[in-house]
Amino acid sequence: MSQNHKILIIGQGLAGTVLAHQLLRKNFSVTVLDKGHKGISTSLAAGVINPVTGRRIVKSWLIDDLLPVAKRYYQEVGAELGISLWYELPALRLFTDTAMSNNWGIRMQNEGYGQYLDYVNHADMSPFPVKTNFGAGVIRHSARANISLMITRFREKWREEGRLIEAAFRQEDLAHGQAHLLYQGESYDKIIFCEGWEAMKNPFFVDLPFQVTKGEVLILRIPEMPQKNIIKKKVALVPLGQELFWAGATNYWKFEDVKPTQEGKSWLKTELESILDIPYEVVDHLAAIRPTVRHRRPIMGFPSYLEANNVHAQIGLFNGFGTKGTSLVPFWAGKFISAMLGDAPLDKEVDVNGLKHLNP
Repeated sequence: MSQNHKILIIGQGLAGTVLAHQLLRKNFSVTVLDKGHKGISTSLAAGVINPVTGRRIVKSWLIDDLLPVAKRYYQEVGAELGISLWYELPALRLFTDTAMSNNWGIRMQNEGYGQYLDYVNHADMSPFPVKTNFGAGVIRHSARANISLMITRFREKWREEGRLIEAAFRQEDLAHGQAHLLYQGESYDKIIFCEGWEAMKNPFFVDLPFQVTKGEVLILRIPEMPQKNIIKKKVALVPLGQELFWAGATNYWKFEDVKPTQEGKSWLKTELESILDIPYEVVDHLAAIRPTVRHRRPIMGFPSYLEANNVHAQIGLFNGFGTKGTSLVPFWAGKFISAMLGDAPLDKEVDVNGLKHLNP
């Protein structure tokens, strides 16, 4: 397809922001439609990239490929916008029991893990006022990208450039012209939905295997805590600067609304008691809804099942990145654009047309 085609991006969370930016880099004409960020997962995210996760101590999916792309992308965008976005923050993993400590040592010997994992000796933990009854390990190459600041700066930039429409998407304003899609009377070659959890309500995507979870986090002030590392046990403490830390997150599959709850706050504070040896101040309590996919992979492409509506080559989606979106989105935005240009097909694990979970 021609790179001077007009594209409308629906949604300016992390996925929509990065995809729009990478399309602009390729000289596409891009407009972004977004109603605001309240309640979306990006508003909650700490922007952490963690190469090794979980109690089973396993590498994140594709992390060896994702990490260099993410680092380069956020550093380049920071330079472009004149801000700092990328922070190297090795993660200190506090062991919950002796078995976890032993398993850590075993995992360190596995192929591909040595570059990421090591033990932390007691002296190195002394600056941190945390409880380390069973010892700790370090996860190298963990980082934080300030995605909230990036999204805000792009929003300001695109507003000034006249390419941002600050409104909700209205299905009734979409029409199919002779060769293009029309939205509110404007012609577009493609419309790509990056709506996060709201894709579940989109009639184009109701049969896709989306799920949603609700997460809650606390923003803490901890003056005595060093800001040079992420601290992780059941919850994570992520340095934000100026004595502030992101602490989270809960994960609820059933919920009534997007508001913070006393239950979530109590659970987080209980978990913090197992980590911190010092007092802290709760500055804020946030909640948001995250989009996930049942097979735990993002979902993207131009659905062929829309062929009956004659829009299958023009309606796309780029979604389902979940809690690991900070590492996943820059890599897959590039792959999505390459597929759209016909340079390379999408991987079947993420291609909407390769999913076996679609309803007949």
